[in-house]
Amino acid sequence: MLVWVVEVPDGPGLAGERTCAAARRVRHVATHSVQQLHLRSTRPRNGCATSSCARTLPNVAADIRNTAPFKALAAQTDAELLTRGLEVDPVAVRNVLAHMVGLVADRMGIQPRSALRYVDASATADTIAKASDPDTAGAENVHAVRPVRVDDREIVMPRFAPGRPLMALAQAAKYASGNGDRRITNHALDLITELGAATSANLDSPDMRVAVGVLDEAADILERVAAHIEAGGWSLCQCGEDHQGGLDAKVAATMRGDADFARQLRAHVGN
Repeated sequence: MLVWVVEVPDGPGLAGERTCAAARRVRHVATHSVQQLHLRSTRPRNGCATSSCARTLPNVAADIRNTAPFKALAAQTDAELLTRGLEVDPVAVRNVLAHMVGLVADRMGIQPRSALRYVDASATADTIAKASDPDTAGAENVHAVRPVRVDDREIVMPRFAPGRPLMALAQAAKYASGNGDRRITNHALDLITELGAATSANLDSPDMRVAVGVLDEAADILERVAAHIEAGGWSLCQCGEDHQGGLDAKVAATMRGDADFARQLRAHVGN
Protein backbone atom coordinates (compact mmCIF):
# COMPACT_ATOMS: atom_id res chain seq x y z
CA MET A 1 0.00 0.00 0.00
CA LEU A 2 1.11 3.55 -0.76
CA VAL A 3 0.68 6.24 1.89
CA TRP A 4 0.06 9.75 0.65
CA VAL A 5 0.94 12.53 3.10
CA VAL A 6 -0.24 16.00 2.13
CA GLU A 7 0.51 18.87 4.46
CA VAL A 8 -0.75 22.40 3.91
CA PRO A 9 1.46 24.97 5.66
CA ASP A 10 0.20 27.90 7.72
CA GLY A 11 -0.39 30.95 5.64
CA PRO A 12 -2.90 33.58 4.66
CA GLY A 13 -6.45 32.48 3.97
CA LEU A 14 -7.59 31.68 0.45
CA ALA A 15 -9.79 34.21 -1.25
CA GLY A 16 -13.38 33.01 -1.36
CA GLU A 17 -12.65 29.89 0.70
CA ARG A 18 -12.92 28.95 4.35
CA THR A 19 -10.08 30.46 6.33
CA CYS A 20 -10.42 28.57 9.62
CA ALA A 21 -7.38 26.87 11.12
CA ALA A 22 -8.50 23.48 9.84
CA ALA A 23 -8.53 24.83 6.29
CA ARG A 24 -5.17 26.56 6.65
CA ARG A 25 -3.32 23.57 8.05
CA VAL A 26 -4.18 20.06 7.02
CA ARG A 27 -2.31 16.83 7.50
CA HIS A 28 -4.12 14.20 5.56
CA VAL A 29 -2.97 10.62 5.44
CA ALA A 30 -4.75 8.26 3.07
CA THR A 31 -3.85 4.86 1.73
CA HIS A 32 -4.17 4.14 -1.94
CA SER A 33 -2.98 0.88 -3.44
CA VAL A 34 -0.26 1.27 -6.03
CA GLN A 35 -2.03 -1.01 -8.46
CA GLN A 36 -5.15 1.20 -8.45
CA LEU A 37 -3.14 3.95 -10.12
CA HIS A 38 -2.99 1.71 -13.21
CA LEU A 39 0.60 2.79 -13.93
CA ARG A 40 1.86 1.70 -17.32
CA SER A 41 5.12 1.64 -19.24
CA THR A 42 6.26 4.99 -20.58
CA ARG A 43 8.15 3.56 -23.56
CA PRO A 44 6.02 2.29 -26.48
CA ARG A 45 7.65 -1.14 -26.35
CA ASN A 46 4.62 -3.34 -25.95
CA GLY A 47 1.86 -1.12 -27.30
CA CYS A 48 0.61 0.07 -23.90
CA ALA A 49 -2.74 1.79 -24.32
CA THR A 50 -2.65 4.68 -21.90
CA SER A 51 -6.27 5.49 -22.74
CA SER A 52 -7.33 2.76 -20.32
CA CYS A 53 -5.60 4.70 -17.54
CA ALA A 54 -7.86 7.67 -18.22
CA ARG A 55 -10.90 5.58 -17.36
CA THR A 56 -9.68 5.17 -13.76
CA LEU A 57 -8.88 8.79 -12.91
CA PRO A 58 -9.68 10.19 -9.46
CA ASN A 59 -12.84 12.25 -8.98
CA VAL A 60 -11.31 15.63 -9.73
CA ALA A 61 -12.86 18.44 -11.78
CA ALA A 62 -12.70 17.30 -15.38
CA ASP A 63 -10.92 20.39 -16.63
CA ILE A 64 -8.21 20.57 -13.92
CA ARG A 65 -5.71 18.67 -16.11
CA ASN A 66 -6.07 21.21 -18.88
CA THR A 67 -5.16 24.19 -16.73
CA ALA A 68 -1.77 25.87 -17.07
CA PRO A 69 -0.93 25.48 -13.32
CA PHE A 70 -1.59 21.71 -13.45
CA LYS A 71 0.51 21.27 -16.60
CA ALA A 72 3.33 23.30 -15.01
CA LEU A 73 3.14 21.15 -11.85
CA ALA A 74 3.26 17.99 -13.97
CA ALA A 75 6.31 19.24 -15.88
CA GLN A 76 8.07 20.11 -12.62
CA THR A 77 7.29 16.67 -11.22
CA ASP A 78 8.64 14.97 -14.37
CA ALA A 79 11.86 16.98 -13.99
CA GLU A 80 12.13 16.06 -10.30
CA LEU A 81 11.74 12.38 -11.14
CA LEU A 82 14.53 12.57 -13.72
CA THR A 83 16.88 13.95 -11.05
CA ARG A 84 16.05 10.82 -9.04
CA GLY A 85 17.00 8.58 -11.97
CA LEU A 86 13.42 7.59 -12.78
CA GLU A 87 11.43 7.75 -15.99
CA VAL A 88 7.70 7.54 -15.34
CA ASP A 89 4.77 7.39 -17.71
CA PRO A 90 3.38 10.96 -18.03
CA VAL A 91 -0.18 9.66 -17.67
CA ALA A 92 0.78 7.94 -14.42
CA VAL A 93 2.38 11.12 -13.05
CA ARG A 94 -0.76 13.08 -13.85
CA ASN A 95 -2.91 10.41 -12.19
CA VAL A 96 -0.88 10.77 -8.99
CA LEU A 97 -1.06 14.57 -9.09
CA ALA A 98 -4.80 14.55 -9.74
CA HIS A 99 -5.27 12.12 -6.86
CA MET A 100 -3.31 14.36 -4.49
CA VAL A 101 -5.14 17.49 -5.64
CA GLY A 102 -8.42 15.70 -5.05
CA LEU A 103 -7.37 14.69 -1.53
CA VAL A 104 -6.46 18.26 -0.59
CA ALA A 105 -9.61 19.70 -2.17
CA ASP A 106 -11.88 17.21 -0.39
CA ARG A 107 -10.17 17.64 2.96
CA MET A 108 -10.15 21.44 2.87
CA GLY A 109 -13.49 21.86 1.16
CA ILE A 110 -12.01 23.97 -1.62
CA GLN A 111 -11.96 23.82 -5.39
CA PRO A 112 -9.30 21.66 -7.11
CA ARG A 113 -7.86 24.78 -8.79
CA SER A 114 -7.23 26.27 -5.34
CA ALA A 115 -5.84 22.98 -4.00
CA LEU A 116 -3.17 22.91 -6.72
CA ARG A 117 -1.02 25.40 -4.83
CA TYR A 118 -0.63 22.96 -1.94
CA VAL A 119 0.77 20.04 -3.99
CA ASP A 120 4.56 20.15 -4.22
CA ALA A 121 6.41 18.67 -7.21
CA SER A 122 9.45 17.58 -5.20
CA ALA A 123 7.36 15.89 -2.50
CA THR A 124 5.29 14.13 -5.16
CA ALA A 125 8.44 12.87 -6.88
CA ASP A 126 9.73 11.58 -3.54
CA THR A 127 6.46 9.74 -2.96
CA ILE A 128 6.54 8.11 -6.39
CA ALA A 129 10.21 7.17 -5.96
CA LYS A 130 9.51 5.58 -2.60
CA ALA A 131 6.49 3.69 -3.94
CA SER A 132 8.53 2.35 -6.86
CA ASP A 133 11.48 1.21 -4.72
CA PRO A 134 11.69 -2.59 -5.15
CA ASP A 135 11.96 -2.92 -1.35
CA THR A 136 8.63 -1.15 -0.79
CA ALA A 137 5.56 -3.33 -0.21
CA GLY A 138 3.39 -3.29 -3.31
CA ALA A 139 6.20 -2.15 -5.62
CA GLU A 140 5.81 -5.32 -7.69
CA ASN A 141 2.60 -3.78 -9.05
CA VAL A 142 4.20 -0.50 -10.16
CA HIS A 143 5.02 -1.00 -13.82
CA ALA A 144 5.19 2.52 -15.27
CA VAL A 145 8.59 3.24 -13.75
CA ARG A 146 11.86 2.59 -15.54
CA PRO A 147 15.43 3.64 -14.77
CA VAL A 148 16.57 6.61 -16.84
CA ARG A 149 18.97 5.57 -19.59
CA VAL A 150 21.70 8.14 -19.21
CA ASP A 151 24.12 6.24 -21.46
CA ASP A 152 22.66 6.44 -24.97
CA ARG A 153 25.49 4.51 -26.66
CA GLU A 154 24.85 1.40 -28.71
CA ILE A 155 26.73 -1.88 -29.06
CA VAL A 156 27.39 -3.51 -32.41
CA MET A 157 27.18 -7.29 -32.15
CA PRO A 158 26.54 -10.34 -34.34
CA ARG A 159 22.85 -10.86 -35.04
CA PHE A 160 22.83 -14.20 -33.23
CA ALA A 161 24.33 -12.80 -30.01
CA PRO A 162 21.05 -11.70 -28.30
CA GLY A 163 19.61 -15.21 -28.54
CA ARG A 164 20.74 -16.18 -25.06
CA PRO A 165 19.54 -12.96 -23.34
CA LEU A 166 16.20 -13.28 -25.15
CA MET A 167 15.66 -16.81 -23.87
CA ALA A 168 16.72 -15.83 -20.36
CA LEU A 169 14.37 -12.83 -20.30
CA ALA A 170 11.49 -14.99 -21.50
CA GLN A 171 12.18 -17.43 -18.65
CA ALA A 172 12.40 -14.52 -16.19
CA ALA A 173 9.06 -13.17 -17.41
CA LYS A 174 7.50 -16.62 -16.98
CA TYR A 175 8.74 -16.87 -13.40
CA ALA A 176 7.66 -13.31 -12.55
CA SER A 177 4.22 -13.76 -14.10
CA GLY A 178 3.61 -17.06 -12.32
CA ASN A 179 4.59 -15.55 -8.99
CA GLY A 180 2.57 -12.35 -9.21
CA ASP A 181 5.24 -9.77 -10.01
CA ARG A 182 3.73 -7.67 -12.80
CA ARG A 183 6.53 -5.13 -12.66
CA ILE A 184 9.30 -7.57 -13.56
CA THR A 185 7.01 -9.33 -16.04
CA ASN A 186 6.25 -6.17 -18.00
CA HIS A 187 9.82 -4.88 -17.87
CA ALA A 188 11.20 -8.19 -19.14
CA LEU A 189 8.64 -8.29 -21.96
CA ASP A 190 9.52 -4.70 -22.89
CA LEU A 191 13.19 -5.67 -23.18
CA ILE A 192 12.30 -8.74 -25.24
CA THR A 193 10.40 -6.45 -27.60
CA GLU A 194 13.35 -4.08 -27.89
CA LEU A 195 15.83 -6.88 -28.54
CA GLY A 196 13.48 -8.44 -31.07
CA ALA A 197 13.07 -5.14 -32.90
CA ALA A 198 16.84 -4.63 -32.98
CA THR A 199 17.39 -8.16 -34.28
CA SER A 200 14.95 -7.70 -37.15
CA ALA A 201 16.24 -4.27 -38.21
CA ASN A 202 18.55 -3.82 -41.21
CA LEU A 203 18.59 -7.50 -42.12
CA ASP A 204 21.09 -6.94 -44.95
CA SER A 205 23.83 -6.58 -42.33
CA PRO A 206 25.26 -9.55 -40.36
CA ASP A 207 25.51 -7.26 -37.32
CA MET A 208 22.95 -5.41 -35.23
CA ARG A 209 22.90 -2.48 -32.82
CA VAL A 210 21.58 -2.69 -29.25
CA ALA A 211 21.25 0.11 -26.72
CA VAL A 212 23.56 -0.24 -23.72
CA GLY A 213 20.61 0.29 -21.39
CA VAL A 214 18.84 -2.80 -22.72
CA LEU A 215 21.70 -5.06 -21.64
CA ASP A 216 22.11 -3.26 -18.29
CA GLU A 217 18.41 -3.65 -17.50
CA ALA A 218 18.38 -7.26 -18.73
CA ALA A 219 21.25 -8.21 -16.41
CA ASP A 220 19.51 -6.51 -13.47
CA ILE A 221 16.21 -8.31 -14.10
CA LEU A 222 17.89 -11.70 -14.41
CA GLU A 223 19.76 -11.17 -11.14
CA ARG A 224 16.56 -10.11 -9.37
CA VAL A 225 14.57 -13.11 -10.59
CA ALA A 226 17.41 -15.44 -9.60
CA ALA A 227 17.40 -13.88 -6.13
CA HIS A 228 13.62 -14.37 -5.86
CA ILE A 229 14.02 -18.03 -6.79
CA GLU A 230 16.81 -18.58 -4.27
CA ALA A 231 15.47 -16.53 -1.34
CA GLY A 232 11.79 -16.04 -2.08
CA GLY A 233 10.83 -19.51 -3.18
CA TRP A 234 9.71 -18.57 -6.69
CA SER A 235 8.82 -21.62 -8.76
CA LEU A 236 7.12 -22.37 -12.06
CA CYS A 237 4.97 -24.97 -10.33
CA GLN A 238 2.11 -23.54 -8.27
CA CYS A 239 0.74 -26.81 -6.89
CA GLY A 240 2.19 -26.13 -3.43
CA GLU A 241 4.37 -29.23 -3.31
CA ASP A 242 8.14 -28.87 -3.31
CA HIS A 243 8.89 -31.27 -6.14
CA GLN A 244 10.66 -28.76 -8.37
CA GLY A 245 13.06 -27.19 -5.90
CA GLY A 246 16.13 -28.75 -7.48
CA LEU A 247 15.15 -27.59 -10.97
CA ASP A 248 14.39 -24.06 -9.78
CA ALA A 249 17.81 -23.86 -8.13
CA LYS A 250 19.46 -24.83 -11.41
CA VAL A 251 17.43 -22.18 -13.24
CA ALA A 252 18.61 -19.51 -10.79
CA ALA A 253 22.24 -20.45 -11.36
CA THR A 254 21.73 -20.40 -15.12
CA MET A 255 20.08 -16.98 -14.95
CA ARG A 256 23.05 -15.56 -13.08
CA GLY A 257 25.26 -16.91 -15.87
CA ASP A 258 22.96 -15.27 -18.42
CA ALA A 259 23.26 -11.98 -16.54
CA ASP A 260 27.06 -12.27 -16.70
CA PHE A 261 26.80 -12.92 -20.45
CA ALA A 262 24.71 -9.75 -20.90
CA ARG A 263 27.36 -7.80 -19.02
CA GLN A 264 30.07 -9.31 -21.25
CA LEU A 265 28.19 -8.12 -24.33
CA ARG A 266 27.82 -4.71 -22.75
CA ALA A 267 31.58 -4.51 -22.19
CA HIS A 268 32.08 -4.31 -25.97
CA VAL A 269 30.51 -0.84 -26.16
CA GLY A 270 32.66 1.44 -28.28
CA ASN A 271 34.53 -1.45 -29.92
